[in-house]
Amino acid sequence: MAKIITTLLISPFSTDVQYIEQTLARCIHCKIKLTIEQDISLAYSHLKSQHFDTILVDCGDKTNAQLEPIKTIKTGSENTNLAIIALVEQDTPAIYHQALQAGASDCLPMDQLTPSLLERSILHAIHQKTDETRLLKLANYDALTGLTNRSLFKTRLNQYISQTRRSEQQLALMIINLDNFYRVNEILGQDAGDELLAQAADRLHNCIRETDMVARLSGDEFAVVAAQLHGSDDASTLANGILQACHFAIESETVDITITCSIGVAVFPKDGDNSKRLLIQADTALRQSRDSGGNCFHFADLCLDKLTQQRQQLSADIGHALIRNQL
Repeated sequence: MAKIITTLLISPFSTDVQYIEQTLARCIHCKIKLTIEQDISLAYSHLKSQHFDTILVDCGDKTNAQLEPIKTIKTGSENTNLAIIALVEQDTPAIYHQALQAGASDCLPMDQLTPSLLERSILHAIHQKTDETRLLKLANYDALTGLTNRSLFKTRLNQYISQTRRSEQQLALMIINLDNFYRVNEILGQDAGDELLAQAADRLHNCIRETDMVARLSGDEFAVVAAQLHGSDDASTLANGILQACHFAIESETVDITITCSIGVAVFPKDGDNSKRLLIQADTALRQSRDSGGNCFHFADLCLDKLTQQRQQLSADIGHALIRNQL
């Protein structure tokens, strides 16, 4: 059975639409389920409500102007990794380059369009975008838990801060450690540790809203970003929910280990007006939670943070004095 490929054709030219439909109908290795719209504004309703494997954009003979729909789709669609093929009147290196720069996966001349050429281009574009999606996932998401990794987390944290600054609301950054993770690794082995991390990731994800973010930063360290908050009470409610969700037992034939977590909370803009400052504050609060025995959360304390800075400066001064024999 031929593979069914959902395709959106954007073209204001009725003659071209008829020709493209006839060409697609003669494809051998795949069956095209075609949706047709005249312009991008009408096509957007389809892009928002359904998935398309590929999009054909008929650029006509005014390529520079007609390439705008491709740019609009790439920047405005929630799924920016779309397989888009530009159909143009003239086949020149300049036009081909312009189409790729605009975001197309391929560029085909209408006067040379054949069923085999169009089918091959569609299948290649879909395969290319599948590979790009896989590589993008490897680069931005943690392989074990499927959560956002540290790299993407930093980028999105800055985005959250920018959005919160415009809305004049508050944002909470929480850094989370599993208190007894080392015991699971030491006693039950790495496989059990990996299973625990995956389970903790699921529990954290179930605690947050769709507008929030949870990431795995490294080892047993996770982060949660909760936006659109009205005050510290909202952050406290979420932190308590995380403490409850991450309080459970790991049972084996030899030992039972109770898992809890420690949380450090920093609130934007009170505790810092940029991501670097918030991360420092949340990490300081996390250390306070761990020093308190775990299974608790602490908010960033500016006085404690100042003391930490003084200690760090004193340590640096002592180090310099030792090097210079000034003690």
